[in-house]
Amino acid sequence: MKEGGTGSLLSHCVTPANRPRYPDQLDQMFRQRHALFVERKGWRELRRADGRDIDAYDGDETVYIIVMGDAGEVFASARLNPTWSRHQLEQGSDFRAAYAQHPVPCGPKAWECSRLIGGDGRLGREHVTESFGRLMVAVGEFCRRRSVTEIISILETAAVTQFQTQGYRCEPLGLPVRFETDKGPSDAIATIIRPRPAGAARDGSPSMWVGPAMFEAASASRANADGQPGFALLESAAEIMSEEGQRRALRAIHGVIEWELAGVQEMQRRAAN
Repeated sequence: MKEGGTGSLLSHCVTPANRPRYPDQLDQMFRQRHALFVERKGWRELRRADGRDIDAYDGDETVYIIVMGDAGEVFASARLNPTWSRHQLEQGSDFRAAYAQHPVPCGPKAWECSRLIGGDGRLGREHVTESFGRLMVAVGEFCRRRSVTEIISILETAAVTQFQTQGYRCEPLGLPVRFETDKGPSDAIATIIRPRPAGAARDGSPSMWVGPAMFEAASASRANADGQPGFALLESAAEIMSEEGQRRALRAIHGVIEWELAGVQEMQRRAAN
């Protein structure tokens, strides 16, 4: 939560396991991606009739980092794919052939980051700076939790500076490549991004805010996503620094534990029968 800012912002880690909890936010994100990359930047190959940017790299193993406001509105986002699954710089892809002249990292410690959206400019520069800063800190926190040491990405050349400003070290995988858009030519470069620890990234952010770096909801099945007690954590996480928020979080955690124990007991009962 930023003190004196535009309201509470919290980064959420949307995984394949908890994705059913976020249908509205994912729809917002896909539409924002289309508005930015197709309508504003002119990336014609991404255009879709439904106005949602979804491609072959939005898959079953994709993780999304989404920065949300109090009402669940989406302000910033990024797409993360493990390098052992589908990703843009995978072996044999057109992207790899065009952008990578050096070996591309692959394995459990390497993930690909793409489709970064860094805030809503209509809300002012301060809001953009804060939401992008939160997004970058959350990406660093995701890497820390998964022991990821290398992020690979194809970035527009101007975006490399943004990563470096946030304390990430960028190493080129090739030379900048010029590509055509409906708005004219642009340049991009394939890069290895080495994240800093989440705390260091937070300390280096110009936004003075408190609260968790990233919230990761418990897993959910598509059948009962809204009924799981862990969903209450989404409502309390942004207020975790207040006493009431802490009490709500504790009650939600107790509910999750009871729900999981009930599931284990049911499995044991079925096995016994």
